Amino acid sequence: MVNTDNCKSKASIIILVHNAREQIIRSILYALEKQTYKNFEIIMVDDAACKLRERMRIPEAATYICPPESSIPKSRNAGLRAATGHIVIFLDDDCIPIDSSWLKQHIETHSNSSVGAVAGPLLFDDKNLITFCDNISFFYDAQPRSETPYEITQYYTANLSIKKDLITQIGYFDEALLCREDFDFCRRIGSAGAKIIFNPAAAVMHKPARASLNDYLRHCLERGSGRHLYVKHHPEDAQSLYFRSTPKKKLLFILFFVFLWLGSSLVILYKNLSLKKTIKYKIKCLACIPLIAAGRWHWLRGYLHEFGGKK
Repeated sequence: MVNTDNCKSKASIIILVHNAREQIIRSILYALEKQTYKNFEIIMVDDAACKLRERMRIPEAATYICPPESSIPKSRNAGLRAATGHIVIFLDDDCIPIDSSWLKQHIETHSNSSVGAVAGPLLFDDKNLITFCDNISFFYDAQPRSETPYEITQYYTANLSIKKDLITQIGYFDEALLCREDFDFCRRIGSAGAKIIFNPAAAVMHKPARASLNDYLRHCLERGSGRHLYVKHHPEDAQSLYFRSTPKKKLLFILFFVFLWLGSSLVILYKNLSLKKTIKYKIKCLACIPLIAAGRWHWLRGYLHEFGGKK
């Protein structure tokens, strides 16, 4: 899987193994094997207690890392330290490249010297309603808004590539962040004067493991807690005064809570319905209204728990 004919354009694909689902990992490796661009290495960082190695044979060409401490930013940093490519591509263990030109699309977009990072869409199917609801709740902004590449300011490291030289300049992932460490990373990319380009042709199929209601609600709770920690690092990103100071009156507190719950649920619904998607997709979004509302409630619970308990 590794070809070193042209070291300058060599890519390091870092796969963060978090859920250790053998079938999905096999699909990812198969998709990478079929890529038309062959100059790359695979680095698998297993932060799931090295369970994957017990279930399947790791390709000899891949570098397999078991970090001593388990957290998403620490695991990504472990992969970065092992990377030898000129371009580093982050790929989550639930994201399968759709086309054989996926890697080529990332590499070619980097040919512009002003481009520091390249993002690709996280597409998803609607076979499981809860998984679909989880996707549209948190990754609606990972859907393409145009058929041609365009500039963005923030994105997820589920399908993101960056020039290795730029990482030397901006630093590694902030290991104090339990969530949105990728948005913090992208913020520093922009601060360095580099562009993040969204290439609709560099798409992956996003297949998260969250298929039950408990998994979905727990994910919402964790994202709310992580959002609070992120805002503590970047208070300028808080979307309202409610997130910046403790409400003095109980009534105001309740009104803000209800407003944010209903408002955030409607925003998610609007964002998805405004996408250029099929009628079936939009009907499915409408069917998710109760789940979106329940998820936003748990998101706010997670945020407010951190907000009230960790000053």
